[in-house]
Amino acid sequence: MGVDYYAYAIIGLRIPRDKIIGTVTKHKNLCKCDPQTEQMGEEKFCDKCGKLLDHTYKGDDPKFGVGMWEIQEKGLKGWPVVSDGDYGNYFYIGIRKAYYADYKPVGIRDTGLLVKLENKFKMDMEKLGLWDPDAYGLWSVLQVSC
Repeated sequence: MGVDYYAYAIIGLRIPRDKIIGTVTKHKNLCKCDPQTEQMGEEKFCDKCGKLLDHTYKGDDPKFGVGMWEIQEKGLKGWPVVSDGDYGNYFYIGIRKAYYADYKPVGIRDTGLLVKLENKFKMDMEKLGLWDPDAYGLWSVLQVSC
């Protein structure tokens, strides 16, 4: 097991993680005994196997039907997406992203093209309810994965 670091520059939005992938409380019965015994009062463990009868934990709740890894691989509505780490607080959705290992410059020389891309990006993000002009800009992101 190790730690990996990735650096990105992205023109786009910085979105709080819970707007893309929220957290939901989930319940799971860890006991697989058959038949399960009736528990009286506040009993939380099976009297046969000792496992929890009601395990409560926090899980991901994908807002757009894809999980954390899928959204970074496929993007959102065709726009690139990166996060600031496995348990980071933000996702960055952008018009363009540059990854340190691409070894090639990423840029837009045609300002007319940039304006068109920005307008399309803004429309797509408004449809998703994610557009925030204060969160739009050039972001540098250090992603830590462990």
